[in-house]
Amino acid sequence: MLHECDTLSVERFHGVISDAGIGPSVELIKEVVRRGAERGEARAEAMHPCVRDVIPAMTI
Repeated sequence: MLHECDTLSVERFHGVISDAGIGPSVELIKEVVRRGAERGEARAEAMHPCVRDVIPAMTI
């Protein structure tokens, strides 16, 4: 779909997806994993950005 849009439309679409979807999801996941690590229910390595980015990527 994006390859059919002009550059300005692609940039706006990307901004909407990042600001309204992916960004808040990553922040929420980061907070949940941080809390789990503090309680000993998750490993500290789970705070790595690559791990945090997997869940929003899978939902899209």
